[in-house]
Amino acid sequence: MGWGTLMAYLFVPDMLVGRAAEFVQLANARLASLISAPEVKDSDRVFAFPLIDVLRAFAAISVVVYHVIEFFEWKSYPVTGFLLWFRIGWMGVDLFFVISGFVIGLSAFRRLDRRGPRQARAEFVRHRLARIVPLHYLTCLFFVAFITPAIMFSNGFWAQIVSHALFVHNLIPEHHRAINNVNWTLGVEMQFYLLIFIGVVWLRRAKPWLILALGLSITWIWRSVAFAHIPANDPVGVDALFMAVTQLPGMLDEFTFGLLLARIVVAPRGQRLLAAIAPYAWIVVAMAGLVVWAILTVFWMAPAYWTSWKMVVLFRTLIGVGAAACVLATITIRSRILLLLTAPVRYLGTISYGIYLWHLLVILSLHRVPGMTPQLALPVVLAMTFVLAAVSWHYFERPILRRYAHAVPK
Repeated sequence: MGWGTLMAYLFVPDMLVGRAAEFVQLANARLASLISAPEVKDSDRVFAFPLIDVLRAFAAISVVVYHVIEFFEWKSYPVTGFLLWFRIGWMGVDLFFVISGFVIGLSAFRRLDRRGPRQARAEFVRHRLARIVPLHYLTCLFFVAFITPAIMFSNGFWAQIVSHALFVHNLIPEHHRAINNVNWTLGVEMQFYLLIFIGVVWLRRAKPWLILALGLSITWIWRSVAFAHIPANDPVGVDALFMAVTQLPGMLDEFTFGLLLARIVVAPRGQRLLAAIAPYAWIVVAMAGLVVWAILTVFWMAPAYWTSWKMVVLFRTLIGVGAAACVLATITIRSRILLLLTAPVRYLGTISYGIYLWHLLVILSLHRVPGMTPQLALPVVLAMTFVLAAVSWHYFERPILRRYAHAVPK
């Protein structure tokens, strides 16, 4: 029964006779649906990790606040305490990549186990295209129309359109952050999907240590070569080095950590391990917190970033370790009370893709307002971004997913 039946019971007295027990059951069921993850089959419940959306929300908000601080040159923003995190909120992207490695790997491995390679790949492509492409195209359209309309009259406009449509804009210096600056990450993400499409069978069966060794080796070699050939002595050099080391080979370590967590979850031994440590989840959370604290301490103690080989080549691997620790801690928690308390935050995680793609349009629009201060801009940016993300999710993204993909969060 749905809300219509429930309202009928409330407002039609004749229907209330003898229905008290049924009404209680209905109310309890509705309450349970509100505080739990999207409904899943019993066979799938072991693979449901709704608190991952808390991490998604945190990552998205971290990026948003970081960009407000940077674009509005918020010099008085706190430099101590928890709020200091948002000065390095760009690390939210690294958290996103580890989460993506885990979630995409888990989905691909389970499809492979149930459907076989051919059908698994077909479903994977359909779902990923339906999830990523529409909002990317929509936000690019809005960005060009309302933020950078002059680009439509430039000589390279159609090349920009093609590169962004094909998700290769991150590979071209002139296109890297030309339309909706933050979507360079979508190029990296889509290229990771291509890697999964090609290598899912091997990634499902290979020894975890071999996957880790290859992921780290490729990443460290790529970053080392980039560091050796691109001097970062000025802003132009820093930008060029940033673009080089954030290509897929340079971020492969973070995706690899997520993939290995997915391998743990799909393995019977890994499932038994997670079940065994579930009663001690808060110890795992505390340990993850210590790992993150140690990594951030290393960052703040470093005298420089882009001119240090250790920082450019190795530090993002440490970020990946910290992010993986957070994901591991999150998937060990099985608390219905925590699900209830985090329901609003989990909703933000559900719409986090929209938060990420819409927020820069809002920031750049407000940046044009004379006298706009960062203190005033921040709450407005958050509110407007949340609204845009919610609207696009409910009336654009989710309908497309329902039509072209098998399942969608409610």
